[in-house]
Amino acid sequence: MEEKQIEKEIGLIGLTKLIIKRKAILLVSAFLFISIACVVLLIPPKIFQLAILIDTEGTTYNKLDDFIIKIKEGGFNDRVFRALKLDPFEVKMSFDASYPRESKIVKISTKKLSKDIDLGLKMLKNLYEEIYKENEENIDDILFSMDRKDSPLIGSYNNMILFNKNEIKVKEERLIVIDEEIKKNSEKLPELEENYEKVSKQNEKYIMGKVNLDKGINEKFSNLIQKNNELLNRNYSLMQKLKENISNLKSEKESISSVIRNMNLENEKFAIEISKINLPKFREDYKSVILLRAPYLDNVQTILKKSIKIIISGVLGFIFGIFLILIIELFSKANVELKNEI
Repeated sequence: MEEKQIEKEIGLIGLTKLIIKRKAILLVSAFLFISIACVVLLIPPKIFQLAILIDTEGTTYNKLDDFIIKIKEGGFNDRVFRALKLDPFEVKMSFDASYPRESKIVKISTKKLSKDIDLGLKMLKNLYEEIYKENEENIDDILFSMDRKDSPLIGSYNNMILFNKNEIKVKEERLIVIDEEIKKNSEKLPELEENYEKVSKQNEKYIMGKVNLDKGINEKFSNLIQKNNELLNRNYSLMQKLKENISNLKSEKESISSVIRNMNLENEKFAIEISKINLPKFREDYKSVILLRAPYLDNVQTILKKSIKIIISGVLGFIFGIFLILIIELFSKANVELKNEI
């Protein structure tokens, strides 16, 4: 009977009874679970990330399908690098766009992606192969009918010229604001200087009057002199601030004007480079250019969803707890057997 009872106690039922019996071990298991959960949440395991090189401008797409169609159409700026991150457990993916002089973050809201972590990668690989195949088939036709405006290299220079023109426009608007501020400050300054000079002369008269008059009237002049001194200090402080503001605005104006001159010179150089560009005449030349318009696939990894992290940490905590229970029980039985032998 005892042997059968022992057999019944072995397995999950016995283990459950043992866990309930050892309340201290339950607390240790809970502590381990919380600790592991914190570690997993703070240091998430990266398993899936996608980086691609495409040549698009800062457009926001509502669906992944629209984004893929845009790639197929080839309507992209080949001077832009974007690192795309695709999360199979979420409904969004995002990528960074690095421009010649600035960086933008573009968010793409997509339809719910499958939890199959290979789906996004396969989708983009198929897209890459499709674009490459179309390019191979159509190169001869494209070369025959190609115009200067179709050249990706010319398009690159044109995009940089456009970027510079937009920047120049913004800076010129700032110059107008600076000129207005300088004008306002310059108009205030003469009035303050005139008041300062007037009060200074008045103070001199009060001081001379104080020296020549008796004590009772001296106190009256002392109060007037003190008030004038306070007024002079305020006026002087305002004058210094206005002069400092005018000086800073003039420095900013010179700096912006210098940047505008450099951008205009740069645009002139780009225009010269465009005039020098010849269209590709051979298949190999055009092939090397057209591939700039296809996505470049790199290693893939992403971050696990929070609920999955908690489940993983819970399982790990439970396993460690059971392992600890078994070790303590083993030592407990060994200790009892040792005492019995003694």
